[in-house]
Amino acid sequence: MSKKNDFKKQIYGNPNWINGRINRAEYITTTILTSLTCGVSVVGATTLYFMGMKIPAVLVGLFAIWMYWRIIMAYVKRLHDLGWSGWLALLLVAYGFEEYFIENITLSFVFILFVLVLSLFLMFRKGDEGVNQYGKDPLMKYEEAQ
Repeated sequence: MSKKNDFKKQIYGNPNWINGRINRAEYITTTILTSLTCGVSVVGATTLYFMGMKIPAVLVGLFAIWMYWRIIMAYVKRLHDLGWSGWLALLLVAYGFEEYFIENITLSFVFILFVLVLSLFLMFRKGDEGVNQYGKDPLMKYEEAQ
């Protein structure tokens, strides 16, 4: 593996785990592509299940869960790029389950609005320049880091 690839891995880290930072472009690309893949997987699993193909449906469902995990990791890494704790990603994850724990329609609307604003904020706010407590700047050029 080349030094440049090692450098990219050092900055972005493992896409399946919370270490590292990602910039806005990688965040948007990751969330859009992974969301589409996850959505297609859920539809595929549901279709296979109702066709009586239980084992392939379970496998496709597990793949969809793994894709959802990748989205959560993108949230965490983007929050790290802003210098914030990854625990805020739980708010974005809880959005999918808000109908189960918020019964007041006004609170539900406020929660959904908050999640929307936070999601847009993650898309458009520039991350911390240079090194922060979560790692190197993902926009740092390979030559600058040497």
